[in-house]
Amino acid sequence: SLALTALLCVRLLARFFDLRLLLRAPVDAHLVWSLLGTGLALLPGARGATAAGLFEIARKIATVPLIVRQAFHYVMSPLASAQARADRAAIAPLYRFACRVSAALVVPLAGLVIFAGADILSVYRPEAAAALPLLVILVLARSAEAILGPAVAIVEMTGHRALPLINSAAAAALWAALAWWLVPGSGATGMAIATGAATFLAVAAAAAELRLTERLSPFDRRLFAALGLALAGVALMALAESLAGGPARFASILLIWAATSWCALRFGLQLGDREALGGLARRLKLV
Repeated sequence: SLALTALLCVRLLARFFDLRLLLRAPVDAHLVWSLLGTGLALLPGARGATAAGLFEIARKIATVPLIVRQAFHYVMSPLASAQARADRAAIAPLYRFACRVSAALVVPLAGLVIFAGADILSVYRPEAAAALPLLVILVLARSAEAILGPAVAIVEMTGHRALPLINSAAAAALWAALAWWLVPGSGATGMAIATGAATFLAVAAAAAELRLTERLSPFDRRLFAALGLALAGVALMALAESLAGGPARFASILLIWAATSWCALRFGLQLGDREALGGLARRLKLV
C-alpha cells in the first residue's frame, strides 16, 4: 500500500515538475541523513521518538528465538502440502516433531536473551538499557509462539484458505485494541504487550483450528519432557543472573544455555527425533 501510494505521488508530481532534474541535482549525503533524522524525530515528539527507538531495539533482538520457528515454518509448508494430498494423518508426526524440537531449542534461547539482555543491550548506547522490559515481553511472546510450532503453515497448506485471513484479522484487531488502550499510559511497554499478544493469538488460533478440524495437537508426553528440561535450565539462568555480576554473569548464563539446550535435545526428545537431526545429532553426541 505504501509503495502504491508513493508511485501515485510520483505520477502526480510529474504533472507539475520535471523529474529529470532530480537525476542531475547534486545531493549531499550528510544533509539527507540530517534531514531524515530531524524529520522522523519530530513526527511523534521527543518522548514518542525515544519510545519508538527502544521498541525497535527490543523488537529486533526478540526475533532471535524466531529463527528456529521460521526454519520449521519454511520446511513444513511444502511437506504439509504434499502430505495433505497423499495422507493427512502423516502430518501429525511431522507437526509434533517440529514442536518438540522448537520447545527444546527456543525456550533455552529465550532464557539466554532475557537474562543476558542487559549485556546484549550494552552494545547500544546506555539509554538502550530501558528497552529490557520490552525485550522480555516480546521474547516471552515469541517463545510461546514457537512452542506451538508451524501451525500457521499447516493450516495454510491443508486447504483452509479462509482461516489464515481470519486469524490475521483477529490478531490485527487485538493489537489495535490493546495499543489504543495501553500505549497512552504505558508507552512502549504497552506497545510491546499489544504486539506480543497479537503475535501469539495468530498462532494459538491456528493451533486450535488444527485441533478442531484435523485432530492435530502439538502436545504429547515428549514435548512436556523437553519443555520441562528447558524450563529447568531457564530457572538456573535466573539464579545465575541474580548471583553473578559483570562478565561472570554473562559467561555463566551462556554456559547454562548451552548445557540446557543439549540436555533438552538429548533427554527431552525420543531417539527417532534425535536421529532425524542427522549429522548435527552425531556431532553433538545426541545419538
